[in-house]
Amino acid sequence: KPSPAISRALLAPSLSLLEISSPEKIKHITECIKSRFHENLRGISVSPDNCTGDNNPYNVFSRALGEASEKSVLVTLPSMVHYDSEVREASSNAKDELKSMFDRALADQSLYEKLEAFNQQPTHDVSEERFRSMLLSSFKRNGCSLSSSVDRQKVMEKRGTIEELCSAFTLAINENNDILLFTENELDGVDNLDQFPLIEENRQEKNSMREVSLKSPFTMPVLQFAKNPSTRRKVSVAMAKKCQELNTERFVSTIKLRHDCALLMGYESHAHFMLEPKMATNPQQAEKFLLELLDTAKIKCRNDLALLKELKQKEERTNEPIQPWDIQYYTRIYKKNIGVDAAELQKYFPLDHVKKEILKIYEELLKLTFEIVEDADVWHI
Repeated sequence: KPSPAISRALLAPSLSLLEISSPEKIKHITECIKSRFHENLRGISVSPDNCTGDNNPYNVFSRALGEASEKSVLVTLPSMVHYDSEVREASSNAKDELKSMFDRALADQSLYEKLEAFNQQPTHDVSEERFRSMLLSSFKRNGCSLSSSVDRQKVMEKRGTIEELCSAFTLAINENNDILLFTENELDGVDNLDQFPLIEENRQEKNSMREVSLKSPFTMPVLQFAKNPSTRRKVSVAMAKKCQELNTERFVSTIKLRHDCALLMGYESHAHFMLEPKMATNPQQAEKFLLELLDTAKIKCRNDLALLKELKQKEERTNEPIQPWDIQYYTRIYKKNIGVDAAELQKYFPLDHVKKEILKIYEELLKLTFEIVEDADVWHI
């Protein structure tokens, strides 16, 4: 159980991401978030059906959800950016726990019935009416529309497993450290070869080997600049197969579990479930839209590929079609030939100016005011 001191620290606005420095701290703060969230929701259970104002069940639920969501960033963001793999793993686990917490709250039958009962009281506020409708819909889509408590429990268990599988899928890719080895000749055309570590035993050789990580910051320059098509092909294929052995089973299991959940909820498929609240409303409409979009784009796509194939014919003296690993390389060459230089364009969009202008747009659209906090603790320098 979280200590009072940690709970107070959790709620303090001054708590910084920089203070989330260990797996233990992530676990403790996660427990604080869960404890505080459940405490807030208990206020709904004991509130009278006719309460109004800030204490009506919808407002209480909204505040609880907002506070927990805001604090969740402290323990979920490190999974994507922290330098320590143990902290990243703890953060990924925290993400699963909190997702399960939110899902279980939105599948709580007693909370649903309390909110449904209060909804009988009319409101003349359009925003509140919309919020009520969306919240009740979320409860129904999380199983509260099912009459069988057994089926509701099955849905929750399967969705919990889905969340674990998805997190494991993402974690495997993020933590993947596979590399490819290339000679410097095979990397001809790529600037700054020093970004690819030399193999120590080959350091003194004339054409030494270098390591290319399968992470995007290292594969992108190879796919865009490596003149050797075999080099680009090896990188492209390796990227497509990254974590294939680990993640294929997770992927297939997730598809099956999603289908099982949809059937339990009374839908034909997961696609029907996901599209019901969206503009397309069903898979047939979505497929129709995508096929129409594809037909519209086909001519332009063929023309673009013809331009790239012409460039490939000139450089490689081959009549082979454009391959997936050729797209980025010849697109860059095409842009250069027509005078589009990304490096030159960047000069017209200096970072500080772009940031200021983006913030101005958000201020205007969202009626916000951004103020600089001097000497603030920040994640990156």
